[in-house]
Amino acid sequence: LYGKHLFKGDISAPYLERHGLNRDTLSTSDWTKNGETADRVAAAVLDWARDNGASVYCHWFQPLGANSVRHGNSAQVQMR
Repeated sequence: LYGKHLFKGDISAPYLERHGLNRDTLSTSDWTKNGETADRVAAAVLDWARDNGASVYCHWFQPLGANSVRHGNSAQVQMR
């Protein structure tokens, strides 16, 4: 089912809180501007992925373009 495994809202809250972040951390892109916060979000996503049976996890951020358009974040999780 498309979209079944999304790291947001009530799903992400306990994982974010476990890593010392507010449950609303992902509601804006501000967390991407602080390396420590971004590392905590990445750790929370990794815990969530493992809890959902992931065997491979890849996490990356694409930089802003020259025109200041945010091209987005992307993460891939392989489920077994």
